[in-house]
Amino acid sequence: MKRYFKTVDQQIDILKSRGLIIKDENLAKEILLHYNYYKVINGTIMFFNRKDDPYKYLDNTTFEEIEATHVFDKEIKKIFLNSILDIERHLRSIVAYTFMEHHPEANSYLNPDNFNNDKSLIDANIYSMSKTIDNFEEEVNYNKSIKYYYKKYNHVPLWFLINFISFGKLVNFYETMKDNEAYEVANDFTKFLTDNIPEAKGYYLTQRQFESVIKNIKEIRNVCAHDNLILSYKCEDDIVDIAPIHDKYGIEKNDDKKDLFNVYIVMQILLTKDQFRDLSNLIRAQIEELRKLINKKAFDKVMESIGFMDIF
Repeated sequence: MKRYFKTVDQQIDILKSRGLIIKDENLAKEILLHYNYYKVINGTIMFFNRKDDPYKYLDNTTFEEIEATHVFDKEIKKIFLNSILDIERHLRSIVAYTFMEHHPEANSYLNPDNFNNDKSLIDANIYSMSKTIDNFEEEVNYNKSIKYYYKKYNHVPLWFLINFISFGKLVNFYETMKDNEAYEVANDFTKFLTDNIPEAKGYYLTQRQFESVIKNIKEIRNVCAHDNLILSYKCEDDIVDIAPIHDKYGIEKNDDKKDLFNVYIVMQILLTKDQFRDLSNLIRAQIEELRKLINKKAFDKVMESIGFMDIF
């Protein structure tokens, strides 16, 4: 019978047998115990392995390099998640405002006639909204707030409720908005785009472009929030070409637009100039730190895996 469990001592022996240099075994054991062998080792080996034997490390590869790459993955996820929370705040506010401007009546978000023709998604959204109200009525921390809005308005306004649905449900809500309303939401973010890229002045986003942007941001958010590996991650679909952004970075219309870099550059649509600058500076600092800690060949592979080659 095979034994799938390995003690940290056995894990160390396996790594040494694969050619990994471990200078401080006690520290390596502590890291493997606290952060999981799969995430630390399996999540980074592709940047340090040999072509002729993918389970063997290149000569002179150290555990410190493996750990530095693992830390880079962890810190980049924190940075992106923090910026995506800013994006969520902007998007929640504008979606709620636009929808209520067109549908000011009570409980308008529960009326399927106020959405497009995607019945299955509309039904799912309406169910989600109703379920959110029911769930938060039972929560001690929000009980008074929910009751307050029921008492004052005899319903829960969307501008309040929208703060309690998940980002995924928010994206779904946008997908079901009527075309003219979804278009208004997309173009309310034009100011952010032109502030970040002045050459985009006069450019208007389509609903399809904006939808592709927020869906890929949602994917990256989920990767970060669930602490999955961000290195080498590719979104399910390409972001639809947005000329002012992709032209600036030399990305052709038919190029792949699924990696982390492509999500990073379109975040200019949903972040203020200061917020995007802060995001860029934090990413740059992590890249420079990694550059100092691992060999150039591995560093280039890591950068290629997220699309950040020759950017900073």
